[in-house]
Amino acid sequence: MKRRSLLLLAFLCWTNALFGASYHALFFSYEGANKNLPRKSHTFATFVKVEQRRASFDVESVTISWGPSNQKVRALRRRAQEGVNSSLISTVNDALRTGFLLDSWGPYEISKEIYDRAVIQEGRLKAGKIGYKVLDEKFRPFALNCIHAVSDIFGHLETGTLRGSDATKKVVNTFKQTRQLGARNTAPLDLFSALDIENVRFRKHDR
Repeated sequence: MKRRSLLLLAFLCWTNALFGASYHALFFSYEGANKNLPRKSHTFATFVKVEQRRASFDVESVTISWGPSNQKVRALRRRAQEGVNSSLISTVNDALRTGFLLDSWGPYEISKEIYDRAVIQEGRLKAGKIGYKVLDEKFRPFALNCIHAVSDIFGHLETGTLRGSDATKKVVNTFKQTRQLGARNTAPLDLFSALDIENVRFRKHDR
């Protein structure tokens, strides 16, 4: 009886390892000709949970794409603007419609804790508890720009005047160094296809 219980426990552990969940993060930016203008640049990220079944995958995702709700970036406004968190597809389509260049990094392996933080961050943004502010140094965490809405999931990071791909690259490199971003491209399936962006022309980095 004891041996049978041990065999069952071993089988369950093996099954969980084989068909368990994995967590991943993809980072993006878009920018126009002058990427230092906040209204012509954007940083966003998608956090993905993949659960492998015997013959299929269940995919859940959370996107942090933070901007002003009226889509008018007021960099010099003294007070925070009302913010809105957009979906991945909506953000990509906005960039394509305006002819901006799109960049991507990852996917990178992340922990369940980081994924859960992203879920919490999305909830805070959607609940209206956070405003949008380009120059957010004195307003965090009550108002954030698009870069810090992503980076604050991992920890406090100052990005200064960096915008667009330069800002996103700093976020990625910083949290790779702290090992909060793990090995690249460990997902058991093509996440670009799973997220319906496989046909989007990204400048892919860190390949």
